Amino acid sequence: ATTTTGIDVTGTATMDGLTVDGTIASPPIIRINNNGGAWTDGDEAGRLQFYTTDPSGIGAREVASIRSTANQGSTTLDGTLEFWTSPYNTVAKKSMEIDGNTGDISFYEDTGTTAKLFWDASAESLGIGTVAPEVTAHVSNAVAAGSDNLALRIQNPTNAADARVGIGFHVNAVTGAGWDGAYIQSANTGSDSGDLRFGSVTNNTLTERLRIDASGNVGIGNSSPSTFNQRVTAPHLVVGAGSNAAGLTLYSGTSNQASINFAVGTTTSQQYDGGFVYVPNSGSPYLGFHVNAGTERMRID
Repeated sequence: ATTTTGIDVTGTATMDGLTVDGTIASPPIIRINNNGGAWTDGDEAGRLQFYTTDPSGIGAREVASIRSTANQGSTTLDGTLEFWTSPYNTVAKKSMEIDGNTGDISFYEDTGTTAKLFWDASAESLGIGTVAPEVTAHVSNAVAAGSDNLALRIQNPTNAADARVGIGFHVNAVTGAGWDGAYIQSANTGSDSGDLRFGSVTNNTLTERLRIDASGNVGIGNSSPSTFNQRVTAPHLVVGAGSNAAGLTLYSGTSNQASINFAVGTTTSQQYDGGFVYVPNSGSPYLGFHVNAGTERMRID
C-alpha cells in the first residue's frame, strides 16, 4: 500500500530499480527491520543480498551479501557486519567481518572459515595468520620443524647491481631528516645473490657497521670482506677498513678464561686441536699456546 509517508509491502516487492531521495537535513535511509527477541550467537538480523539465476550449474543463488548478525547471546543485538562473496559456480562464503561489540575486523581465507588477517581495534594491532596479535604487527606462519619459514618478504623489484631493500628502526620522535636509529638491509650483488648489512642511522644518514656477504664472509667496519680471502678460500672475519684503528676484544672478566681455538672436527678434543688461551690465574695472568687437543707448548706470563 502507498501512504503519504511511504509504501508498506507485506510479502515480496520486485522492481527494476529503487531510488531513495533525501537531503543533508534529512538523509535517505534504507532500513531492514527485525523485531528480534532473545538473540543467540550467529542469529541474523537482516541481509542485503545480491542474487542471480544463471546456467552455471547451481542455478538461482546468492552471489554476494552484507549481513547483520549476532556474535553473542543477548537481548540486544551487537550489530556485527559480515560480507559474503561467491566465486563462480560456488556457494557464498564469508570474506570479511566487522565485530559490532569490539570493532575488530577479520578477513577470511578462501574457504570462509578461518580469519587470516585480523585487526584488533582495542589494542590497535594487526595480526597476519593469527587472531591474537601480541604486538603492533604480528605475523604467524606455522610450518613443519626443519622447514624454511619466511613469514615476511620485503622486495625491491629493481633487477640491478646495488638495488637495496631493508627495514629501519626509528628510536626518536623526529620525522624527516632528523630520525635516528638502526637498519638492516640487503643489496643485489649483481651476480644473482645478495648480502646482508647492519648499520646505524643518525639524522637520516645510514652508516654500515657490519656486513655478511654472499660468500659467508663477515666484515665489521669493512664492506668487502671477500677481498681478504687470499691465503685460503673460506669464510673470513675482517675487522676494520684500513682507514682507522681496528681491534678485536674478548671480554671474559677477572675469573674466566678467554680463548681462540682451531678445530679439525666436532668431537670434544677436535674442537680445540690448536689455539691460544688467556688465563687470569688469580692476578698472575698468562697467555698459553696449545696444540694436540690442549697440549700447552708455550706460555707468556
